[in-house]
Amino acid sequence: MAKRLCKLNRRDITEHLGEIHRLVTQPKFVCQSCARSSANEVNLCKPIAIPPLDGQVKPDEEQLACGPFSETLSVSEKTLSEALKINKLSLKNTPLDTPVIDVNSDEKAELKRAKKAVKKQEKYNKKLAKMIKKQQKLFKKSQELESELEHLNVQVESALYIEPQFQVANHLH
Repeated sequence: MAKRLCKLNRRDITEHLGEIHRLVTQPKFVCQSCARSSANEVNLCKPIAIPPLDGQVKPDEEQLACGPFSETLSVSEKTLSEALKINKLSLKNTPLDTPVIDVNSDEKAELKRAKKAVKKQEKYNKKLAKMIKKQQKLFKKSQELESELEHLNVQVESALYIEPQFQVANHLH
């Protein structure tokens, strides 16, 4: 099996099911992007070592100090545990599978809405700048056309109202 577990399609899975069973029976690594696990890290896209079981039941402060375990903590869990550490509060001894505290869900939703609004505003500003540039180009073109029209009008008027500078004699000698 040459592909990573993340890249396998249904046909590949049915063909290599025995090898897949062997790889996932005692997993030592988990993929950060798809959460698949394997005994060998070459079979995953973004592998991270699974921390030992005895380290998973420790309090968050001690888990942060442990090297392999600190990699597996998500950013929100790290910031939450750091915030609680600063406030001298301690978290309950819970495994990583259960959510610790979900205080930031409203803040996350608000941040997501704000990011969406900023993106929409940037798109609007870009569109507005494009429209202004087009208007400036059209204004410049109209000025050029007006000056050309004025020049042509002057030429037409001068051609119509030209008095002869010399008179041609109508008689023959």
